Amino acid sequence: MLLAALAASATACTSLYRRTQVEMPPNVAAELTLRISGAQKAEQITRQAAATLRDNLMRADGASWHESDFDRLEAAAFDFERRVLAARDVAEKSGEPDTIAMEIERLSKQAQLWLEYAQTHRAADGATRLKALETLPHLQR
Repeated sequence: MLLAALAASATACTSLYRRTQVEMPPNVAAELTLRISGAQKAEQITRQAAATLRDNLMRADGASWHESDFDRLEAAAFDFERRVLAARDVAEKSGEPDTIAMEIERLSKQAQLWLEYAQTHRAADGATRLKALETLPHLQR
């Protein structure tokens, strides 16, 4: 029984590895493009989550779902940061031009601003969250 479970888990790990290998581009430049695209998409998702939170905070009809919106924004910010870090790792391996480095740095700063907002306003009330959210210049783009 134990042997069968170990064999099944080993097969699952191997298939996951092989699937990832198939989905990843064969060269570093293509992987970097994929990683930057993923980070840019995560940036858009984070902005959308922030816009949803802002719109819902502007309505004064109950606060129970504000926490869900805030949690969604916080999760998006963490994913955004993770994707930027992955892009930065690949960029360091590839030796890409300065334009790529500038984009990664821009994305990194944006991710940090979102994470700081989420961490700073985790315990804040709705009005404080809204006020701080409206002052973020990177919300509109």
